[in-house]
Amino acid sequence: SNREKQLPVLLFVHGGVWSSGELWHYSSLGDDLAKEGVVVAVATYPFYPQVNVTQQVTYVNSALSFVHNRIKEFGGDPTKVTFAGHSSGAHLAMMSVLARAGLLEKGRERERSESSKASSPEEMDEKKRMPKSVVLMAGVYDIFKHYQYEYQRGVHSLSAMERAMGGTSEMGKLSPARILDDHANDQNAPAKRNAEAILREIEGKEKRRKELRRNAGEHESLSSSTGSTEDEDSTGLNVASSSSSPLPPIYLMSGLEDDVVPWYWSSEFFEILGDRGLAAESTVYDTATHLDFISCFNRGEHVRTDLARIRSDLLRVVTGKGRR
Repeated sequence: SNREKQLPVLLFVHGGVWSSGELWHYSSLGDDLAKEGVVVAVATYPFYPQVNVTQQVTYVNSALSFVHNRIKEFGGDPTKVTFAGHSSGAHLAMMSVLARAGLLEKGRERERSESSKASSPEEMDEKKRMPKSVVLMAGVYDIFKHYQYEYQRGVHSLSAMERAMGGTSEMGKLSPARILDDHANDQNAPAKRNAEAILREIEGKEKRRKELRRNAGEHESLSSSTGSTEDEDSTGLNVASSSSSPLPPIYLMSGLEDDVVPWYWSSEFFEILGDRGLAAESTVYDTATHLDFISCFNRGEHVRTDLARIRSDLLRVVTGKGRR
């Protein structure tokens, strides 16, 4: 049948501190996965200072709509779209999914509930149509916390993040972790949060990282999963059905050796997803740095074994073949 001939799809949103990036940087990723029978689309978007992050989310959302509507022309199956992003691209991808779920504005729960009643993707408003799954690589999910991390490293003034967000007063409403965390304070006033307390929290997490680094090599990765139903998808993850969950399954990837965006932001976001009863999986790769998540493709036998795991895990999610 035509459906059997259609291939799984990866829509990848690149990073670059919301202010830079080139599509050709990701040609190895596209070429590598295409050889595995995946239709790959790489999305770019206007950068700060031409636009702000809120506008970038709109552009990324349009890219997802384009893929849903046109990917058949390229041999892809619009019902098998994995939406992925790296670094700031992971943030934009997650914000796009939250926008489709009606979670970016207060008082839109009814709209989200009505969208979940559709019996097929074709009946859903395209602005609410979800990808099959979401893969977030080394992303930032609480912007104000990461701002404090950059401050601690002495690079906050060199980063475009604060300016692209519109200042610290806008960081809460642009933070997926804050949006989803039921126990969060006012999203619109992140600057009121205790910066000193966050810096102490980061200090504790860095001590934990040192402990894990000492034990690195005893395992390939640290992984855990959560879900809101007993049903499992083909990857082995407990998956909430679309009728009971506003979001698709979310797969978080992070690196223990990543000093740009530390692994613990992904682990913290994973806990928030679990508290909301959302299907999620988090994997921390022992030796992965920030760029390893995009440089491990099309390397053949020259890629390290631990980085080959990143590639195989992504393929597992995209194709639905193989289990942990």
